[in-house]
Amino acid sequence: MGHDLYLYVRQQASVWGIDEEYISSPALDDLECAWGCTQGFLKAKPAGSIPVLCVFDSEEVGSSSLQGAASNLLESVLRRICD
Repeated sequence: MGHDLYLYVRQQASVWGIDEEYISSPALDDLECAWGCTQGFLKAKPAGSIPVLCVFDSEEVGSSSLQGAASNLLESVLRRICD
């Protein structure tokens, strides 16, 4: 016999700190990374290369999906664009 234990955050997202400089929320790490990368992408200066930003959904489960990070979706799309 066995048991499974699932833990999850039930607390509402909140802004806190003396100057409200902190944000606490479940799954914020993924969203923050996507937002930060998007801001960097949009603020980048023109260069001799073609910038590409790719943000995949469903971090753990989505990596092995047809459109996930471990798929050939990005490579396939970039090849078609280059052709």
